[in-house]
Amino acid sequence: MILDADSYRVNIPYIALLTENLTDEERVNLRNVLAITTGVPIVIVCVYLGELYGFTDRVKTSIEKLSSYYAVSEIKGIRYKEE
Repeated sequence: MILDADSYRVNIPYIALLTENLTDEERVNLRNVLAITTGVPIVIVCVYLGELYGFTDRVKTSIEKLSSYYAVSEIKGIRYKEE
């Protein structure tokens, strides 16, 4: 399955609002709730957390494990922050 992160971007402000004052661990633990409330696939929620707060090891591991579980072969539209 191929997912396109650009298809769900309208939900980023909502995800950012709910996660802005949380730790990295709390954000990743909240991914299920965020996916359910926004209708965004959980893998894409993790991508957005990475885009918003950085692709930490915890976020990258989450993306890898969830992609494997849900048979996601490719994620399009990931935007990396330039530093």
